[in-house]
Amino acid sequence: MGSFMQQALDEAVEAGGRGEVPIGAVIVHEGRVIARAGNRVEELADPTAHAELLAIREAARILDSPRLIGCDLYVTLEPCPMCAAAISFARIRRLYFGAYDPKGGGVDHGPHIFEQPTCHHRPEVVGGIEESRAGELLRSFSRMRYRMQPIRALDGAGPASAGHVRSSATGSARDGSLAITRGSVEKNISPRTWLFRRGRLPLAHPAAADGRRSWKSRTYAHRRPVMRDLHVRGRR
Repeated sequence: MGSFMQQALDEAVEAGGRGEVPIGAVIVHEGRVIARAGNRVEELADPTAHAELLAIREAARILDSPRLIGCDLYVTLEPCPMCAAAISFARIRRLYFGAYDPKGGGVDHGPHIFEQPTCHHRPEVVGGIEESRAGELLRSFSRMRYRMQPIRALDGAGPASAGHVRSSATGSARDGSLAITRGSVEKNISPRTWLFRRGRLPLAHPAAADGRRSWKSRTYAHRRPVMRDLHVRGRR
């Protein structure tokens, strides 16, 4: 069991290296790994390209069957509702996962897919395997996204100067906002300052008749639409 989860963790590390949320999965049949995958949501521009789904597709292709009878799935994070439903449809025998996902999970949290009366197949579930290592991968990814991920121009034009600014991210994110991408911007400045310097944030309050009122005195309701575009949304 440990070696299979280790292979899933290896896939998660590789996914993180590609800029994806570090989640990996492997499928085992008769004691050997027949499919393995990491997240490829950003690479394939596919919101369904979760590690579990990619591994299930590969295993079904190898076994030439839509039902993976006798197969076990190892994944580094509690599956989301979409993946939990796919696990049921694929007739996975046992599900082993690492870290729990209180926000986006669909097995021990959220809709509890396998406990619903409409769920026709309920695999055996074992959670918390290598939980600390799997959780640290996700926390490290979140810290990296918060500290280093640059922000592109909102009109599609990339910034020209070198450095990074801060953005926000949640620990359970699989995908990011379209306002976030790789590139470079000025170092150690806030997103608000970056927008102002490029003429995307007015100096004066839009409702001020004389144009002298500083934008900093605007109410939260005025700047909320701007700041919301800079946030990275959650994974699942």
